[in-house]
Order: sequence, then C-alpha cells, then structure tokens
Amino acid sequence: MKSTKYKLLKADFDFAQKELKQYRETIMRLRREKEQAYWNGYKQGRFDEKAKQLHLKGSD
Repeated sequence: MKSTKYKLLKADFDFAQKELKQYRETIMRLRREKEQAYWNGYKQGRFDEKAKQLHLKGSD
C-alpha cells in the first residue's frame, strides 16, 4: 500500500504533466495559426501587387 504523501505527490505530478501538455498544444496551435496568417498575408500581398501591375498596364 502506498503512502498518502506519495499519492499527493503523484497527483501533483500528473496535474503538472497535464498542464504542460495543454500548454505545449496551445503553443503549437498558435504557431500554426501565425504561420498560416503569414502565408495568407503573403498571398494577399502578391495578389495586390499583380492587380496593381495589371491596372498600371491598362492605363498606358
């Protein structure tokens, strides 16, 4: 039979592991969102650049 102190430490350790796992998952999700936002902005910038070039060619 395990002592009460061991059970308390085990419970604290398990809780800390759970919190760290959630923290890591949140960080990874935010990194993916940031990367996606970067690429979406890059694509939008390229689209705006091409539209501007087409507009300038049309006004010649």
